[in-house]
Amino acid sequence: MKKHTKPRWRTTKQAKYHTTTKAQKIHKMPFFLWERIIAFITDMFMINMPILYITYFILGSKEAFLGNQSVIFVCVVSFGIILSLFIAANGQTPGYRYVGLQLVAQDEQNQKVSFVIAFLRYVLWIISMASIIGVCIAYFRQDRKTFYDLVCHTQIIQKPTAKPTESTKE
Repeated sequence: MKKHTKPRWRTTKQAKYHTTTKAQKIHKMPFFLWERIIAFITDMFMINMPILYITYFILGSKEAFLGNQSVIFVCVVSFGIILSLFIAANGQTPGYRYVGLQLVAQDEQNQKVSFVIAFLRYVLWIISMASIIGVCIAYFRQDRKTFYDLVCHTQIIQKPTAKPTESTKE
């Protein structure tokens, strides 16, 4: 029969400070909050503002624009279609390209997202922003995914930059 021994104080003290190993630590994925805000502002100015100015010009005045809800809906949908086309083409809107982010499908290959999924993500983004809960979900999850990323099985990644070759250095 083994005699029960008390652990030494030094062993207990070391265990207090070294209870987790690197493999046990939980690493949260980055959310890219500021990059997403900058990308959104860039997309608003580069894509949505020309749509709105063309609509103002066609209707003739701001009052005519504000009084016609169907025109506002068409502007919102056309902005979503253009963003979805950019994302389906190369995974980046002009704003995402500016800040170095890319939208990819959630799989091992990080494949491009289809137009339908990109547009569905845009519609869910509008709903999430209206309720704000869909965006705040990301702060309570380890993988930092928002509601629309969870539903569409997408993720935002930092786009890898190409390393300069010898021919481009010269």
